[in-house]
Amino acid sequence: MPLKYAEARKFLGQVQELHSRIDRSLHRFELMAEHTDKMRRMVAGIGIEYDSKSSLEKYSNELMQRNDLLCDQLREATREIEETILAATSGSVAEMLEERYLCCRLMEEIEKHCHWSRRWVIRLHMQGLEAVQNYLATRKQDTSAT
Repeated sequence: MPLKYAEARKFLGQVQELHSRIDRSLHRFELMAEHTDKMRRMVAGIGIEYDSKSSLEKYSNELMQRNDLLCDQLREATREIEETILAATSGSVAEMLEERYLCCRLMEEIEKHCHWSRRWVIRLHMQGLEAVQNYLATRKQDTSAT
């Protein structure tokens, strides 16, 4: 894809990035809980009491606070991207961008979900990226002018 749409891609891709960060954080929490259970079983077999409750609670609280922050950022990014898509595009172009960047669907999934050909999905995507790029540039100019 052309580099001139890099700013639009980065802006629209925020939701997917935040979803990935939340998933990674939750996966770390699951791994930590599994490790704690393994340690507890292992030391119980040799007669040592293993109390990791306080460290587990501390770490889980930190993870949950981090996830809460990420969820807040996700809500804000989703709202901002949705507003931008609606302001910059309409019709099928807006639907395509919403499917791709808000619903986090792959291009193949969009083809099937919307009953569009691959060529049409790519065209709509390029039109959408161009519209969002132009909208962001205009918004940046308006902001710097004030």
